[in-house]
Amino acid sequence: MTQPPIYPVVIKDIQRPIVSTLANGMKMEVMNIANSPLVRLDFLFHTGKWQQDKPLQAYVTLDQMKEATCDMDHERVAKMLDFYGANVSTSSTYGYSVLTVTCLSKFLTEILQLVRDFLIVPLFDEQLLKLQMMQDKQVFEIQEQKVDIQCQKLFNRKFFGNQHPMARYAVADDYDHLCTDDLKSYHRRFIHSGNCSVWITGNTTDKIIERVAVVFGDRPWGGCEQVNNTPQPHGLALQNRGKRFSMDMPHAVQTAVRIGMIFPETHSDDYLPALFMATLLGGYFGSRLMSNIRERKGWTYGIQIVPTSTPFENVMSVITQTDNKYVEKLIPEVWSEVDRLKRELVGEDELQRVKNYLVGQLCRNLELGFNLPYLLMDFTDKKLTLDDVMRQADDIRNITPEMVRDMARKHLVENQAVVCTAGKNSMIS
Repeated sequence: MTQPPIYPVVIKDIQRPIVSTLANGMKMEVMNIANSPLVRLDFLFHTGKWQQDKPLQAYVTLDQMKEATCDMDHERVAKMLDFYGANVSTSSTYGYSVLTVTCLSKFLTEILQLVRDFLIVPLFDEQLLKLQMMQDKQVFEIQEQKVDIQCQKLFNRKFFGNQHPMARYAVADDYDHLCTDDLKSYHRRFIHSGNCSVWITGNTTDKIIERVAVVFGDRPWGGCEQVNNTPQPHGLALQNRGKRFSMDMPHAVQTAVRIGMIFPETHSDDYLPALFMATLLGGYFGSRLMSNIRERKGWTYGIQIVPTSTPFENVMSVITQTDNKYVEKLIPEVWSEVDRLKRELVGEDELQRVKNYLVGQLCRNLELGFNLPYLLMDFTDKKLTLDDVMRQADDIRNITPEMVRDMARKHLVENQAVVCTAGKNSMIS
């Protein structure tokens, strides 16, 4: 039986949002999914943890905005959303924050005024805030006992420096001291039409588009203390490069390990080849680190390389957890795999396998549906366009074994890495 021919994936004809500018200057982007009964509104604000004055301030402000308004208390808000089957959620990253509303398209116009009130006249009730802080503090105290959480925090403090936004973490007392005045201050400065764009995704009828434009775009709103929200650069803790830091957690069964270093900037010519190299080394289930340290040696259930983007630096981290007795073997083994990648050219089969994996990932990310707007929001934060990403498929296919070797030699440098562990019998440093 003859194997059918294999053809390279061609990425084309990706649905693009219809972009318009409303009367108050807000950008509106519409992505129609005609066969869906749902519609979703995403209000994207160009502010996040980077701009907050206190820990917790950014995400709690967004969370509390949807709890009650000056015209409707918490109970009435909950009943109205329940009656129309609507869901309101929020998220906040270092670079941007999003308030999301999802419901059946036939009911959206019924709740638009409530959503407008969430954005413009939230109540910020003291009792509701205390309740959330009590619940969030309980989750925080549980998370603090996990080795991977402590290892990540230790790494960010040593890699970025204690005063860097990436390393300013909340402590238990912060949950007791955050007050409604903090939320009102953040809301006044950053939640306004001049700092917002709206995405409409799903069954977007003309009536819905027109109504959204009137309710949210007829005049400027919010932001009586508008400030410059452009992220400001912070220096890195360069004195810690090439060093190892540990945190002792006496009751831990396993030890978390994180090895991190600077990764090429998103617009750099090195970015995609370096991403390919990182994927081959530890970015998918069949990677070299997984095949060696998980499958052959059995030292861990999983080991991976995770690139992280910040407004000014990208970081690449090897992340794993292992039995305490394997820590001193595992770290040198990671560098052994790095050295092999620097010495030996990648074989054609392995090269092609990673190419297929990355192109497949790209196709999944660009699938039509409710996920595509989130991808495009992330592109906006990274100053990328859809065309930039669509070209990546051809760029991936053109990567050579020599390029992989050169990226490893250039970016996987042991004396430029910060190594952190958190677990039993580790010395605090």
